[in-house]
Amino acid sequence: NFKRLPIWKVMETKAGAEGNTLVLRHADYILPLMEGYVNTFPTYTLHNREHIYNVIRIMGDLLAERVDQLSGLEAMILILSAIYHDYGMVYSEDERAKITGYEDFNLEFLQSIPAARLMFERGDKKVSKELAEWYCRWAHARRVWRKLDETEAICGLLEFTKVPFRIQLGNVCESHNEPVENIRVDDKRFDPAFLGECDLRFCALLLRLADILDFDNSRSPQSVYDFLDLANPKNYSEQISKDEWNKHMASHGFRFEKKANSNPL
Repeated sequence: NFKRLPIWKVMETKAGAEGNTLVLRHADYILPLMEGYVNTFPTYTLHNREHIYNVIRIMGDLLAERVDQLSGLEAMILILSAIYHDYGMVYSEDERAKITGYEDFNLEFLQSIPAARLMFERGDKKVSKELAEWYCRWAHARRVWRKLDETEAICGLLEFTKVPFRIQLGNVCESHNEPVENIRVDDKRFDPAFLGECDLRFCALLLRLADILDFDNSRSPQSVYDFLDLANPKNYSEQISKDEWNKHMASHGFRFEKKANSNPL
């Protein structure tokens, strides 16, 4: 199904065998692992391969007939950013057990969120399941750097025409959870002419829009909602999940109408 999407077809046409092989290798490795997000976020709306597929599809819907104007590298980065942007939500049991040892847990998370610090102190400085979920959600976008390192060691370097683009991909992924102003003003991180053919600012904005617009009931099956008993939340985390599920279940998504002779954006 992924290969039928317009952006994937552009990549196949323009990125060559090198680009196609690289993206397939990383996708084949990461997509099954994304199902593991539920180990840390058992009551969240779906953040698995269904979400990744939807994000890539919506990117193509937003571009419409202009999708063919993408370069091969832009298509690669858009697909890989959709695959990687929530990969930081996948934590192993060992990683969750070491949360208090993470520098950003103590110096940033607890310091910047008084309610989280209070929960930590009242719990005798032990990380409850609810606090762990809170931190892991807060940290998920920046964890892309660790996940990129892990995956490159297994799947090979993220390179195009022998030029590394790991940093550029990581910046695009991390930006989906940052203030949009960061994307607008930072030409160093979001080079509009990377390697002379890739507008990283455009890629970051398209990822953000597609992520937001994946807002329908395909990510919130009624059967799972009932199974999790989210109608009767037992804590703050489940209340937040209930609200998110209800918003998704009330939406049938978006339809992008193609208008003939439309003016250029």
